[in-house]
Parts: sequence; C-alpha cells; structure tokens
Amino acid sequence: MRHWPIFVLAGLVAGCSGEPQPDSNPSVAAPAASPQIESSSEPTLDAEDLALAQLSGTVGCAFTQAGQQGPILVARTDPRNGARADGLVKVDASAIRLRSDRAGGLTAMVHGGRFKGGDLRAQVAVLSDKPDTDDPQSYPARLEVGSSTAGSQVIEGRWTCGG
Repeated sequence: MRHWPIFVLAGLVAGCSGEPQPDSNPSVAAPAASPQIESSSEPTLDAEDLALAQLSGTVGCAFTQAGQQGPILVARTDPRNGARADGLVKVDASAIRLRSDRAGGLTAMVHGGRFKGGDLRAQVAVLSDKPDTDDPQSYPARLEVGSSTAGSQVIEGRWTCGG
C-alpha cells in the first residue's frame, strides 16, 4: 500500500509566504499538560491541522502508524545543517506543536529524531536500513510519545523523509 506523500500535501495546504511564521498559532493546540495516550489506533493529522500549524521548512519527515493512511507526526525543516525542525503530532484530537531537540536539517532526521513540546516528548527510531519496497524513502520505525504525567506509548509504523 502506497502512502500519500505528506510533504506534497503540506506544501499545498500551508502556502509558502517566504516570511517567518510565528512560534504559536492560536488555532493549533499548545502542548497539553497531561495528554491521554490511547493504546488503539491513533488519530492522524489532516490537511487542516497542517495548514493551521504553518510548519516552516521545505523538506521533512512523517511517521505513519502501521495500517493507517495519514501521519501521526510531521516534522519540517530547511535542508541546511544548522536548521532545527518544527513538528506537529496528533494526540487524541489535538494537534500539538513540537520542536526537534537538535539542529542538523533533514540529515538529522533521516534516521529518526527527538522532539519536544512543553511536557510532551516524541522520539522516532528507524528500525532498519532497508527501505519499503513500494517507497524507497520510507523505513520501518517506532514512535514513542509521552509525558511525565501521562506515561508513554510505543507505536509501530513507517518513517518517510523527502522534499
């Protein structure tokens, strides 16, 4: 099964103004103090979530849970090595902004990454160096999402990076 390239979708809905975007958008939820992380299929980010978030960057990665069509987490950055990624993760019905914990542009995210937004943390670990047979930019991966107040959850899926 082929996944929609979220980067194309995000580019179409976000609109590129070329101007820096504000750090916060009142339409996108601030990090929750105590997210409730469920063990079943997680809700996915949609075009509206991505448009409201106005993530900066021209390249990025997305984590999609196994068996789902849309991503749970999207991170975008500039390709230069000093850039830090902005991200968005869906927890329950809320889209929560994240920021990568280190600079490095796309290179820093290809093999996974760590992100934080308030008390919420998310870590993507790529599990194999062998790409998906249907998509050479997609790799098996594991996402751990959690907070100090709600615990954490591990989700199996795919990590797809590109422009």
